[in-house]
Amino acid sequence: MKNISFTGLHARLMLLVLAVIVPALGLIFYHRMEDKNADRLQALYDARRLARNVSSLYEHTIMEIRHILFTLSQMPQFHAQDSAACSKIFADLLKQTENFSGFAAAKPSGEVFASAPPITKPVSFSNLSWFQRVLQTRGFTIGEYSLGRIGDKPTIVLGYPALDDTAQLTTVFAAGLDLERLQRMLLGVSLPDGAILIVIDSDGTIILHFPDLEKFVGNRMSDKIIVQTVLTQKDGVMEEVGLDRVPRLYGYTTVGSGIEAIHIIVGIPAQVAYADLKRNTIRDFTLLGLVSALALLGAWLFGKIFIISPVNRLLDATKQLAGGDLTVRVNRSANTGELGLLALHFDKMAGALQRREEERKLATEALRENEEKYRLHFENISDMIFSYDQEFRILSVSPSLERMLGYKPEEFIGKSLAELNIISRDDLQRVFSDATQVFAGKNIDSTTHEFVTGDGARKYGELSSAPLFRDGRVVAVVSVVRDVTARKCAEESLRLSEGKYRALTESLADLIYRADPETFAATYVNKAVERIYGYSVDEWLRDSSLREKAIHPEDRERVLAFYGKAQKAVHDGIAEYRIIRRDGEMRWISDRFAWEKGTCGKVVSFNGIMSDITEHRQAEQALRQQREELSRFGRLATVGEFAASVAHEINQPLTAILNNAQAAKRILSSDTPDIDEVSACLQDIIDDDQRAVEVIRHLRSFLKRQDAYRTIDINTVIEEVLKILYREIVDRQVRVTSYLSPDIPHIEGRRIELQQVLMNLILNGCDALMNLDPQRRQMHIRTSVDEPNSIVVAVQDSGTGLDKIEIDRVFEPYYTTKIEGLGVGLSISKSIIAAHGGRIWAVNNHEGGATFYFTLPISKEKAVSS
Repeated sequence: MKNISFTGLHARLMLLVLAVIVPALGLIFYHRMEDKNADRLQALYDARRLARNVSSLYEHTIMEIRHILFTLSQMPQFHAQDSAACSKIFADLLKQTENFSGFAAAKPSGEVFASAPPITKPVSFSNLSWFQRVLQTRGFTIGEYSLGRIGDKPTIVLGYPALDDTAQLTTVFAAGLDLERLQRMLLGVSLPDGAILIVIDSDGTIILHFPDLEKFVGNRMSDKIIVQTVLTQKDGVMEEVGLDRVPRLYGYTTVGSGIEAIHIIVGIPAQVAYADLKRNTIRDFTLLGLVSALALLGAWLFGKIFIISPVNRLLDATKQLAGGDLTVRVNRSANTGELGLLALHFDKMAGALQRREEERKLATEALRENEEKYRLHFENISDMIFSYDQEFRILSVSPSLERMLGYKPEEFIGKSLAELNIISRDDLQRVFSDATQVFAGKNIDSTTHEFVTGDGARKYGELSSAPLFRDGRVVAVVSVVRDVTARKCAEESLRLSEGKYRALTESLADLIYRADPETFAATYVNKAVERIYGYSVDEWLRDSSLREKAIHPEDRERVLAFYGKAQKAVHDGIAEYRIIRRDGEMRWISDRFAWEKGTCGKVVSFNGIMSDITEHRQAEQALRQQREELSRFGRLATVGEFAASVAHEINQPLTAILNNAQAAKRILSSDTPDIDEVSACLQDIIDDDQRAVEVIRHLRSFLKRQDAYRTIDINTVIEEVLKILYREIVDRQVRVTSYLSPDIPHIEGRRIELQQVLMNLILNGCDALMNLDPQRRQMHIRTSVDEPNSIVVAVQDSGTGLDKIEIDRVFEPYYTTKIEGLGVGLSISKSIIAAHGGRIWAVNNHEGGATFYFTLPISKEKAVSS
């Protein structure tokens, strides 16, 4: 090394190597930064994808729970509040399911009357927020995290109402979802090493945390940056230091909305996300360092070797070749003349010898690798592979035999299948029969047989066999056995589970069915078909036309069109219509149906629940008749308030008629009667008569019992009411201004009832203005389209307004703020607007007085039940 010099050729070669290394170093830095950004984006994508996968599992679990609670809500025991029977149903259900900490059923007051596990002391849910939401929404509700309210484990409480045939709330169900079970289920989504799964509710309380569930669950973390971000943005990704102070890349998403929203967060440690980047960076710089060192050393050696001692190298090469080293070479480029020619031929000779030796080694190595590959496959495959000859003697068997059946391979070699006793006697003859076909040259695929293990246990295996040919004839059979015991056990468990749910379905009073989504032919129906339709289950399944024939002739066309429209759009829905039972009795049913889709999104079944709502319909009819009578009574009471005005309104045209008749008589009695004057008097009499007739017609139409739904222009109805009340408004010195939008669409409704609502609101407004100075008695009536698919009517007065108690109670029956009022006008108005599909309310004006609003749907869709 003492002869090293950095001048001349050595220095230039080394500078050239360094010039190549520096760009390579910059290229490595650039690619590593690109890789880091890609790894970051991939980790964020994976985290959000995992969060969404977990949210799908959570939504599926909630839907299953909702289905269970819905099934319970249809049971008559809970409507009857039979505590013992309900508790037994809960106890049986708790044994069959693993995801719940307990069940409870409470009265509308909140008092729990049935539960599992049993509650030893009185418990009330009335003060719980989820219970209040069930009472308000009459729907499925997801509660907050709790401990010990239902069961003795950390839970999320799920509430569901049970309504009777009159839509009255009878029972509120509560199911405690076991958070530990829920966590284990959600972890069915495979998480990367070191990843965490966090589930928080709408106020930032942690309800699941994997790992360290007990450390974090129940803690409210709304002040943490990561929790604030998730609660605000609902769905997204971020890189942040977690609750455990570990930097992570997070993906998060939200299930549900409002107070029932659940936020799911998956965090992948930054160390894991960038692990490949770190390894690749170390590897690249290590390789670059080694290559650089070797390149510098090679540049120095190149000059020394090819300039200083070419002859010595040629001599050394000859000795090495003679000693058997076929890799030796002489670089001819550094030599000229005879020495270069000699080096050239030497290299060709050494190369030819080396190629032959390498080819021989490659062939030997390829043969060895193939043998090793097939040996590894044979020894490590999980399935059992064995072969046997025409006498059914075992020729070979894979080591997986010991894992599958508990025998060593040497125990089988040379023995026949019959004497081994590994296949049950019932299946052995089938195996021999299949083997005969295989020896004839045919393959046998996937036949299932029962095998006996070394310790006497039973296992199921799928057996596939193929012939082994030699010189054109079958000399042996090669068979592969796959262990399918777990699958068979799962199938048996599924069959037993289906049996349990079928028994539960058969006990329900409602008719539950499954049908072909194309033809609507029933594929399943429970025994309730006998009670509702009068046909047996076999008859219903055998004759697919019974369902259509049973529809009442007056409803058939409408109902079939509704089902056809739902089938085309694949929309779930509810159909209410009449049927004719087998015994000729007419009944009303409500069919709640849904379309079941398979894993590929294709509709595979048409499912539904039919309920007998005949008694409910009869009760509705009776209630409707009572409402109409009360409405007519209200109109009579209203007429009493402006009868004097109507009399005055009629008296005017009658007086004018009398005056015109007397004037005409005087003109005719003169010596030269003026015929034109008489004609004018007669025309005035006709006009006044029509005016009186119009007043009487409006009054008679308002006093009718009822009219049918028709297409109505609400602006015209308002103008008609203002004409009827004209004298009443003038006598009370009220100035009424109407702002009627010219673009208001028509609606469907009953003109008389809507006149009654407007008359009640206008007369109430006039009463509210009577204590004011006449100059301040103003009323405004407006129409507009302010809500989707609805029109809005507003009646505004400038009176004293309503206090808080009056606003809350003004629509209650028999509540009134007037001394002589009956308290039924606004109550009737509320019923009329509700029957038209709208709503009515009152607010105080900022400048004084009150405004009464009501809405009406622009187009009243004809329901299937109409």
